[in-house]
Amino acid sequence: MKSVKNPVAAIPGKDAESREDMRGCAPQSALTLGRAVSLLDMEAIAASKAGGSVRASWGWDAAAKRTGVTIWYISNSTSGDVGAIQDALRAATDPAVPIYVHAADAVSVDLTVEVEKDSRYIDGDIRDDVADALLAPGSGLLAPACIGIGEPVFRSRILQVITAVPGVISV
Repeated sequence: MKSVKNPVAAIPGKDAESREDMRGCAPQSALTLGRAVSLLDMEAIAASKAGGSVRASWGWDAAAKRTGVTIWYISNSTSGDVGAIQDALRAATDPAVPIYVHAADAVSVDLTVEVEKDSRYIDGDIRDDVADALLAPGSGLLAPACIGIGEPVFRSRILQVITAVPGVISV
């Protein structure tokens, strides 16, 4: 036989994913392979239990006179309690590593913005849409579970989110 016929049209293929792409697209908890060695591993495991933002840091345990890991979390669910997070981390880390888990404390800040609106839009609707873009639980830029713990908030990002709201001309 000198030729082959394919009754189905060929579909374009795709190159293999790079390691960087796989790292970015894979769930963080899958990257730990069930064990926590670094702070990033601990954050991934804690986030899978908290269901929200997590921050891990090394700190000095004065009573034990050694370093320990402190986990701060903002929970999106009722399952994100101290015990569940601590148990998951304890199962994945060296038993000798001290682990302290705390709910993060919210810091209240006032933000005032003046928005110039398109005259074809209603004031109250734009005000509500801007508030949702910034504060909606689970999706707003400044919502506690989205903003992260100890992360910087840049003015340019706030302005970008507000100006993306339909009817907003300028801030």
